Amino acid sequence: MKNVIIIFSLVVLIAGCGGGNGLRTEPAEDFFFETTRFIMTKMEKEIYKHLPDREAKEAFIGEFWQKRDPSPGTGVNENRLEYEKRLEFADRWFKEKPNGRGWDSDRGRILLLLGFPDFRDVRVTTAYGTTRQVNIEEWKYYNYNVVIQFVDDRGLGQFDLNYWPPGLRSAMDRAAFVVDIADKKSYEKAFRFNVKYKDGYIVMTVPVDKIQFEENGGKMEARFQVEVFVYLDLKKIEHIEPTEKIVRKTSEEILKQESIEIKFPYSISQKGKYYFDVILKDMFADSRYRNFCNFKH
Repeated sequence: MKNVIIIFSLVVLIAGCGGGNGLRTEPAEDFFFETTRFIMTKMEKEIYKHLPDREAKEAFIGEFWQKRDPSPGTGVNENRLEYEKRLEFADRWFKEKPNGRGWDSDRGRILLLLGFPDFRDVRVTTAYGTTRQVNIEEWKYYNYNVVIQFVDDRGLGQFDLNYWPPGLRSAMDRAAFVVDIADKKSYEKAFRFNVKYKDGYIVMTVPVDKIQFEENGGKMEARFQVEVFVYLDLKKIEHIEPTEKIVRKTSEEILKQESIEIKFPYSISQKGKYYFDVILKDMFADSRYRNFCNFKH
């Protein structure tokens, strides 16, 4: 049978994102958690589950999207709009049972986390070692270099992830930390950094080859913006607004180092378990990334 080749185009996207599909039937806060838990960190899930009331949940939701806003201050959160497009598309096209939720299917969950594939191939093939025909849907993500197959083995319209292909787990991990999910180029620009709390400092370690330097006064200079959300025993106690940090080194120093440290002073006085949610932006590369650390005092 001739393969059916489908590429997600703007026309298809718009067709799949119309309103009036009855997507939301539960309270807004519960719906938020059900649909965003796929991109939440483990600690974010724990924090949300321990929120005492609706007001606290609404505040959490606002900050959740604030952390994921690629262009703060513009009045438009491109990531939130992108995620809502993915959600509505999945619920419309991947609903596999009459009362099912398309975004909670295998295809829906991958779509929410990795976004629309660059290439989609839907075909019928013969099951290995039999004459039985099965439906296969294949997705390709070029930026992640990963190919994913979903199989409708029983012919009931339920497409399950066939197997975990090489690279899928790392792709999902990368997607969970990248700040700008609406821009595929951000996956290439994004840099991973490690973070820890030590001796009165939040210490961020960034690989040198991921940093963009510019020459200034005979030295190489990198500029960063650090933003921190601080939680104590699952309750937010402070939000440190974006603060600029400058790193200046000679070319020889940079060549000798695999990474550099960015130290941000923070004093701890109360006893308990701290959770630091850190957003670091390379100002020259216009690239942002998030990471987290725990510290028990």
